[in-house]
Amino acid sequence: LDVTGANVALGNVGNVHIYGGTTGQLLSTDNLGNLEWIDLPTPDTVTYTANSLIQTNGVYVSGNVLSTSTFGDYATSNGAYVLTDGTGSAPAWYIDFDFLNVVKFNRVVMNINYTQSSGHTIYVQLYNNLTSVWDSIGTYTGLGSYYAFALEVIDEANYLDTLNTVRLRLYHSNAGNSGHQTSIDYVALEQSFQGPQG
Repeated sequence: LDVTGANVALGNVGNVHIYGGTTGQLLSTDNLGNLEWIDLPTPDTVTYTANSLIQTNGVYVSGNVLSTSTFGDYATSNGAYVLTDGTGSAPAWYIDFDFLNVVKFNRVVMNINYTQSSGHTIYVQLYNNLTSVWDSIGTYTGLGSYYAFALEVIDEANYLDTLNTVRLRLYHSNAGNSGHQTSIDYVALEQSFQGPQG
């Protein structure tokens, strides 16, 4: 160990052992030259919940856009947005969600329950402002209970319009069956630092 003025030479790296601290901490100096363990900042996930929704076709049962803004509260009053397929021709229904003031996002997160025996396909779509078409980023069929999705979005640029609005759509591609019910507990966009869903 060599000390020269304010500089400290610790010798070969292989011979240096500094004990203390915990995972996620960094050894740093303050302005007085003292060493101390500090916590590294943890990146936060930024979440955007929907500002509005519009249901086309199907039969409305209960709930509103606020019913889709809190994860896991589906057992409470108005904790989910609920509709049935109705009996119309395809598409049985689709729901457009608008998200305002979105800066960046890299995934779509949802918690949904849909009649397990339906055999119908629901597309999760984002509106592409460059091509003026809906891009499908995932699908689901009958679920049987609430199921949480985390769908990755590699590049959000084409899905953000000039007002920083994003349009998401759930699109029921089959003809309706009045016995099939959808309950939407949660729909959100996230700018997340967590890895993709396994």
